[in-house]
Amino acid sequence: MLLLVAVWSAAGCAEEGAGGFGGSSGFNDATSTDLAQKSFPFGADSGLFTEGEPRYGQSATLIVGEFTSTTPTAGFSLTTDDGSLQGGVLALVEGHPCRFSTVFLQLAGKDPQIDPFLPQDFFEFCAVDSEGRLGLLEYEDELPIISEPPTDPTADLNETVSLLPSLVVEPGVPLDGRAETGTVELELFGNVLSFSVTIDDLSATDKLRDGHIRRGVASENGELLLTFFGSPIQPVRSVAPPFIDGNSITASVFVTPDEAAVLTDAASPLYISITSRQVSSGLLRGQLRDVP
Repeated sequence: MLLLVAVWSAAGCAEEGAGGFGGSSGFNDATSTDLAQKSFPFGADSGLFTEGEPRYGQSATLIVGEFTSTTPTAGFSLTTDDGSLQGGVLALVEGHPCRFSTVFLQLAGKDPQIDPFLPQDFFEFCAVDSEGRLGLLEYEDELPIISEPPTDPTADLNETVSLLPSLVVEPGVPLDGRAETGTVELELFGNVLSFSVTIDDLSATDKLRDGHIRRGVASENGELLLTFFGSPIQPVRSVAPPFIDGNSITASVFVTPDEAAVLTDAASPLYISITSRQVSSGLLRGQLRDVP
């Protein structure tokens, strides 16, 4: 199993003492505020990878996305200097603050593994100190692996998209009398897509259902690129689908390298489609990127 052994190394040590996180003073259980949209660097000698593991001796960067509006889950990605990529879902579970579930793993030079039940689970406990450094543990009684102080990751994509009913093609039911509009804010950090969807004037008898990014222009029906909430559930996002809170949702998902490449390709037109319980064929659409 990968990423299970904690090593107390010179790359970020805290004083050992009675009580506290992993027997270490100065650390407190991490909250979503401590982790959201942060980049945590781990040095090559941090002990993040065990000897004999393919990534042993590699520096790594852990990126955590935005957490859901109501349930504490977020997408995460872990990249190493050799180009290996691991990603999935981080959940802040009571009794196990920081349960990382790996659903995508691609070691350098190897084919990717995409499976919501990959055996390479990540750590189950984490905490932060006054500098924001992240400490990771697999078991509570170990000493933690500690990151360097976090930084704010640079967004590879940062867009706000207006959603309109007039762009919907063949909604299937009459939209006369419906007054919904909305916005979607998208930020891509490496392989973590954070998003915030807000729908204005959502009918009191209706609820949001699905959010998709599709290829092409909004005035035509395009091929599905990815689901950022709802269905169809895709393997790399099936561990903890976001919870929809009324007319808004804030969350993040892990995206594969192929998906990230399309999201950042200026020559690839993309649009966003939002469906609801009553209008499952499409309530609102917005153009994320037009034809160049």
